[in-house]
This record gives sequence, structure tokens and C-alpha cells, in this order.
Amino acid sequence: MGIRGCARTPFSLRAFIRSSMVIAHRGYHQNCKENTLAAFEAAFAAGADAVETDVRPTKDGQVVVSHDDEIKVKGKILAISQTSLAELLAGRGEGSERLLTLDELFEYISKSAKVFFIELKSDARSLVQSVIDKIEADNLWDKVCVIGFRANIKIALS
Repeated sequence: MGIRGCARTPFSLRAFIRSSMVIAHRGYHQNCKENTLAAFEAAFAAGADAVETDVRPTKDGQVVVSHDDEIKVKGKILAISQTSLAELLAGRGEGSERLLTLDELFEYISKSAKVFFIELKSDARSLVQSVIDKIEADNLWDKVCVIGFRANIKIALS
């Protein structure tokens, strides 16, 4: 059985996706860290219609915004999938270029007038469910499109 609510992509988003658009891959990260609030703001300031960003699960099943599984925290390279959220947050940086949690990402999306494409970097059912739950809770089906490259994601969303 699929995840509840996924078939409710509104017509307006589908029509928007079919039109011509500029999607900033991980934001505009020429002068700031990718997948951060600063990169998203820079992308929209440069004229992007939407942003593609990546989410992945931590060791304890929480969700952070990062393209790569490896991240540098306080001078050490850590695998997000093998590190707890608390450990990651202890060295995530500050300000608009810090590592984002799923809650922080959705807080930003809910205040934005732009569309986000959220790529699931894992097919873990808990990741898929966490993202869908946030979309449902904040009623953001008109602003968020879930994407991924693993067949199990499509099966979970159907």
C-alpha cells in the first residue's frame, strides 16, 4: 500500500511543472554552501522559479538537508547515515549556511512563494513518510514536488 496523500498533487503544480521554468539545483551555491537558506535565497534573487534540494536520514531516523552522505563537522568527516541528529547539530554551523533539519526546511518553504523539488536521497520508508507527513501537516502540496531515483520511492508513493 502506498503512502497516504501522495496522489493529491494539485492541478496547479502539475501545470506549473509543464511550463518553462528555471530550477536551481541545490540553490545558487556559487558564493555560499549548497542546500542552505543562503543558497535558496540567492537562487530566488537570481531569478530561479524553483529550487531542487536533497534530504537524507540520519542514524536515528531524523532528516537533514544534504546532497552527500558525508559532511564535515568540526574538522571531521562524518557519514550522515551513521551519525545521530544531535551529533550533526552540534557542529552544523550557524546562520543561513548551516545544515538544515527537515522542520527548518519546511518552515522556510511554508513562508516562501516558490516551488521546491525535494529529492529523497534514500528509499528508506521512514524518510519518504517524514517528508509526506510534513507536506500534509503544512498543506504544501501546491509548493512541493517529491522526486527520487530509486524504484522503491515510486512504489512507496503510489
